[in-house]
Amino acid sequence: MSLSSGVIDPARKDQHEMFVGWASAPKVDRRFLLAAMPVGLVSAAGVSWLNADALDDPGAGAWLTSATHNVTGVLSMHPYPMVRITDPSSSSGVRTVLIVAQGKCTSSLDLKSVSGQTVRASGILIERRNRQMLEVPPFLQDWLAVVDQRLPDSDLLASPPVETVGWARLAGTIMDSKCFFGVMRPGRGKT
Repeated sequence: MSLSSGVIDPARKDQHEMFVGWASAPKVDRRFLLAAMPVGLVSAAGVSWLNADALDDPGAGAWLTSATHNVTGVLSMHPYPMVRITDPSSSSGVRTVLIVAQGKCTSSLDLKSVSGQTVRASGILIERRNRQMLEVPPFLQDWLAVVDQRLPDSDLLASPPVETVGWARLAGTIMDSKCFFGVMRPGRGKT
């Protein structure tokens, strides 16, 4: 049986050779490591770059605080408060605008009485790519009004029926929706 250089044959009875942890590595091993380490580092960096390059760019978030924006559509409460509006540019013809109260207090908004009705909501628009969120500031008292007229696409805007698909176990990171939309960027000095 032949062993690679630098490995001591356990069958040898030479008492003068023994493993010493602080001794220098054999020259053959040293040459291999000096050649393999840069190749390994460059390979790891290349794979990391390819993985990062394959990710979708989420786009820049826009927090449009300069004006109050109005959206008209059907209010839905499940699974979270949102107004469904018509959007011809969307593949389904519908766009969802999330409703969030300033300070992340959406649960304090009393919306159940108008759920499923056509409403006009006013607030500060937050956008990221093709997603929108309407932030309701506390100083705006009449931010939500029921619209008497029925929209032509009201049936399309109605909440889809709840479909039970069974139990699931999810793994991942719980992310704040405002952070996802680009409002708060603690890594960039803006909170």
